[in-house]
Amino acid sequence: MTIFPHESFAPGVAANDAENEGDGINDGINDGINDGLNENGKEDRQAQIICIIKQNPRITVEQIAERVCVSKSTIEREIKNMKEKNLIDHLGNNKTGYWDVIT
Repeated sequence: MTIFPHESFAPGVAANDAENEGDGINDGINDGINDGLNENGKEDRQAQIICIIKQNPRITVEQIAERVCVSKSTIEREIKNMKEKNLIDHLGNNKTGYWDVIT
């Protein structure tokens, strides 16, 4: 009979199932901590984006992503959220347009 290390702590449960299940003890605590970190990170990133746009209103999404050190899709998502909050707007077309900081 072969004994796998995972069987000793979770008999009858596959290793992947045991790893993906929360223990219930720290789930609520971790969720609260992670949510706070995520929200603060978004606010910091949005402040960075506004600062960058103020320095160069004709900057591209790709250039913003490089400056903030995140992916283009992350910047696109942040910009969408910022537009919904009326913090920024993009005027004109993609080639010759520019960013306007509303706040």
